[in-house]
Amino acid sequence: MFMLNANAKKDLQILIVDDEESILTMLTNALGRLYSVKSSKNIADAVAILETHNVDILITDLKLAGENGLELAKIARENDPDIEIVFITGYASFENARIALDFGMVAYMTKPIDLMELFSVVEKALHTRRFNKKTQVYSHSITHGVAELEKHIKQIVSVHNLLQRMNQAIDIQDTVCFLLNEVQKLTNANVVILGVNCLDYTDIYAYSSKAIISQSTVIHLLTSFWKREMARTRLSLLNIRDNNYPITLFNEGGTKPLSPHNNSCTLTTSISIFGEEIGFISAYHHVNTDIDEDNESSFYILPPLVAPALYRGYLERKSRHLAQTDGLTGVANRRSFHEQLNKEITRAVRSKGNLSFLMMDIDFFKKINDTYGHMVGDDVLRKLVEVTSSTIRNYDFLSRFGGEEFAIILPDSNIEGATSLAERIRNAIEKTCVVVADSNIKFTVSIGVSALSGETIEYTPGSNNILKQAAEKLIKNSDDAMYAAKQNGRNRIYYFDEKTNAPAFYQKKNN
Repeated sequence: MFMLNANAKKDLQILIVDDEESILTMLTNALGRLYSVKSSKNIADAVAILETHNVDILITDLKLAGENGLELAKIARENDPDIEIVFITGYASFENARIALDFGMVAYMTKPIDLMELFSVVEKALHTRRFNKKTQVYSHSITHGVAELEKHIKQIVSVHNLLQRMNQAIDIQDTVCFLLNEVQKLTNANVVILGVNCLDYTDIYAYSSKAIISQSTVIHLLTSFWKREMARTRLSLLNIRDNNYPITLFNEGGTKPLSPHNNSCTLTTSISIFGEEIGFISAYHHVNTDIDEDNESSFYILPPLVAPALYRGYLERKSRHLAQTDGLTGVANRRSFHEQLNKEITRAVRSKGNLSFLMMDIDFFKKINDTYGHMVGDDVLRKLVEVTSSTIRNYDFLSRFGGEEFAIILPDSNIEGATSLAERIRNAIEKTCVVVADSNIKFTVSIGVSALSGETIEYTPGSNNILKQAAEKLIKNSDDAMYAAKQNGRNRIYYFDEKTNAPAFYQKKNN
């Protein structure tokens, strides 16, 4: 990571306040190697330092001997509203965290103090402090610094425009693309990489408008220059090496592949919200590239500004998933099924292709529930989904239609292919069981199959009623076939025969 130069660091003052001599000495010695540091063991001495020195960062224990570190923080803010404050405590609690968050501190750390994390926190706070100081200077010296002021305003406008575009984005990928595009323009990086671990989703995104990037290049860049900020997001380096996380590439320019060997991670920072690290963002330049100081500062003030938009995008993504998913089995629910069926019928009609449909019902499911209980019944439903998912193609669509009924949409499949797949599913389920205590509970299914050919449906744009009727017919025919399978012995397959306009028993052919 690029940091402030030595002179800039010594110009910025840190005050450490802690009543434990060992903690005070450790923090003072550690930070004193790089920064200008003063220390105190009580509020009175600390206030005297605040009144006589320009303190940029206050690091204070929340609980001092007989005193309250929060009161010191209030005095510091009255003296300088822009002072950056870091609270440390040996008594982590929700109440302490709430107090610290309400006060607007830059970080809340618990003892024992992780010095590497403290250095990271201080570095970001110094960048923010320096940015705020520059804003004040430019505001008071407009007549003497027009050029610098314009440059600073451009920074603010650029960040504002980015936030506007991100908030207008409909999809999380649009949100991310806007962010990475802006960061690349801001830093003039060859490639920008974002890692996200938020709301049970883990994703990696990479953007470049200068060169062509590949998944292998992204993995090489991440694993070659792994940083602490990346690790705090809880992305596993091993899983990245094994390509276990989805990687989304935004290639928006360039004609030559990006070489990972002469590019290095020059800027990186973590992204957090509600006290939790949800991501990191890293910029990669050619080795030995000098980074513009103003652009570097803008890079480090972006994370807290963009974090809400990223979190909102993943929250909406999870909400959509929950609205379309059956909570018990994890497959699509009935609402999602109807949306998918309409899409596939439209596609089959327009392409004059085939579409098949399976309706599947567990035999004697009520008896399983009555005998073993509903929890075992739930296990049976999940086992059916597990076996069926491993049997169908990856582009077939499995959903829970209701109760113990499941529906499967089979694109590009005729009645022969559909019945053959149905037999494989029936056979696989017949051979499996659910283990409960000392019992092996076996179960079977009855399956009804129907199909349509897009060539037989006359469709013109706007005639949605025809598509609706086709969907209803497909479902009804499969349902009738499944009912026939139930009525004629269960654990078997019936298909709807278009020639006889009635369900027919499927007899597996012997090879």
